[in-house]
Amino acid sequence: MNSDYNSQRDGLSTFLQPSSIAKYNKDISKIYKELYRLNSNLFILKKLMEFRSDLFLDLIKMDFINLVMINFTYESCLICTKLTTDKRDTHLTLKRFHTWVRENLLPGHLNSFDKASKDCNIEKTIDLVWEKIRPLRKDYIAHLVIKENIIVPQETGTAYEDLRVICDQLIKFFNIHSFGCEYKMLPIEYDPNVQHPNDVDKRPDIEHILDLLVQDSVLYNLPEKPHFQQIRPSYPAEWIDLINSYRIKFGKNTV
Repeated sequence: MNSDYNSQRDGLSTFLQPSSIAKYNKDISKIYKELYRLNSNLFILKKLMEFRSDLFLDLIKMDFINLVMINFTYESCLICTKLTTDKRDTHLTLKRFHTWVRENLLPGHLNSFDKASKDCNIEKTIDLVWEKIRPLRKDYIAHLVIKENIIVPQETGTAYEDLRVICDQLIKFFNIHSFGCEYKMLPIEYDPNVQHPNDVDKRPDIEHILDLLVQDSVLYNLPEKPHFQQIRPSYPAEWIDLINSYRIKFGKNTV
């Protein structure tokens, strides 16, 4: 076996028992779809968290973004627990898939497979899910337990940070089982590695939507008002820098 385990790009029949390939394709496709959605959720969630809705949106117009953030966080928590902590034998998890793949490897591949798996240390990731995400799912998302000190995801960035670490490690572990096949974990328009034609708007849809909100905001359009120069000194430098960054992006003069 090639010393670089993940560089193998021969057919699945090079690695797996022929009778197992159909089930392998079915199960890895299911797991891939979950990880793809999880990673895409977190991509959008990060964009929303970074967006200065406090500056560019009125309070009465922030409900949509807040609801999207809450629901993306909830679903991401559910995906993480689904893939790692489900105990029933009838439920597909990454670890259960790993055990099955190991049992169906052809002779000669086991040592490399075990080494790659050990280096990934999936147990550490599962422990993080049990510690950080599972209680949130059990006590707040799936149920409403009367308990003190429950971390509410929409009120803290902690849930996102934990989800990001877990997602990255789950994808790394998943790739060990892909036998060199590259699985894209983001939509094409979100993937920074994709090169787009020069005459195409390269912004992902979420960035386009947020840019429209900025262009429609009071703060962004203030420089067009006659009295702006009089009130400009009262605005923090951070706000002016942010306005200017968007004006440059949209092809307008800075203020």
